[in-house]
Amino acid sequence: MNSQQKEPWAQFGDISQGAEVILQTKVGPIWQTMHAKHVAHKQPEMFRDVMIKGPFSHWTHDHRFVNVDEGSSILDDDIEYRLPLSPVSDWIAGRFVRKKLEKMFRFRHRRTLHDLKQKMKYNTAPKRIAVTGATGLVGSELCSFLRGLGHTVLTVSRSKADEDQKIISFDAPHMWEGLDVVVHLAGEPIADRWSAEKKLRIRNSRSQLTHRLATLLSKLDHPPELLISASAIGFYGHREEDEITEESAVGTGFLSEVCQQWENAVHPAKEKGIRCVHPRIGMVLTPKGGALKKMLLPFRMGAGGPVGTGTQWMSWISLDDLIDLFYFIINTPQLSGVINATAPNPVQNRQFGQALGKALSRPAFLPLPSFVVRLLFGEMGQALLLEGARVVPKRAQKLGFDFTHSTLEDCFQDIL
Repeated sequence: MNSQQKEPWAQFGDISQGAEVILQTKVGPIWQTMHAKHVAHKQPEMFRDVMIKGPFSHWTHDHRFVNVDEGSSILDDDIEYRLPLSPVSDWIAGRFVRKKLEKMFRFRHRRTLHDLKQKMKYNTAPKRIAVTGATGLVGSELCSFLRGLGHTVLTVSRSKADEDQKIISFDAPHMWEGLDVVVHLAGEPIADRWSAEKKLRIRNSRSQLTHRLATLLSKLDHPPELLISASAIGFYGHREEDEITEESAVGTGFLSEVCQQWENAVHPAKEKGIRCVHPRIGMVLTPKGGALKKMLLPFRMGAGGPVGTGTQWMSWISLDDLIDLFYFIINTPQLSGVINATAPNPVQNRQFGQALGKALSRPAFLPLPSFVVRLLFGEMGQALLLEGARVVPKRAQKLGFDFTHSTLEDCFQDIL
């Protein structure tokens, strides 16, 4: 099979010759794992991997960049594979497997082209970038993206440092010297029932940890140029106004208080002269995790529908656009302060459910009453499921940021 063209796909390992790699993809509800070995590698032209263990009886994959002229090349993936119990299995599942592979490689080619366009757009020199919360949903994707563009990424541990593994810690301040950018994403998850103890952890993991980080950076001889310290649209609270922009006032309630303290905690870094940016992040959409992953099963079973009245606003952003926005912030030196990390077209909850049902070819009319939400999830359910705000990315659009997924329908069409 010759593909000149993203399924959910995870890879663990590198592509150097002799390296072994574990590849995972999902077929329906079942994860398939393939253990492969790279038997050839010529930088930057090609690599070849063969299957050691996995779902095929034979697999050889050649991945090549074929030079066309000085300014362009073709990405070519050539795959030789054989199914177990062939030729009987070819008759039963051959067409399905081929379509699955073609779909997967079309996605991978789109992603490669997208990332190359990002690199060409800014053409920035390689940077040293530290990321807290690097194992989280957003952090892991951001680290992969930045490494793919040639930047050196150091992950942050609260306890241990390992220079060989590019891990730095708060207890080794000398390792922070000379960084170009710090991206701060760490924080206690909020999508669990809020006890008094849980709320304290949420608050402290944001305000105290951020203040500790900002203080560390302020004491460096060679501090980073930029600190991106994440925030959230919870800053605005529950609002029924037409539009919420970065100029809108802080709301009321627990999340608004936490976000305000979270943003204020970077004060020592600002005093040092470090450019500080707070992306106020909306609901991040990806089937890999977060809210959408939890919704997929009930919606696929035809049990999805509006939550509460269905009129509350949902301000969302695709994971791809969020990663691009972080890179836009890194490469826009005139940008500081807050920026809404949401798509240009927020929707009401009822519209969201209808769009998701349509994307999955399922009905989406079964309501989840407000009293059930409060009974099951308490204060957290009220704040995250029954309330919302119509947040728009006014600054991002004014500065020229291009959204890949500006409408919910486009987003679902791509990521699902």
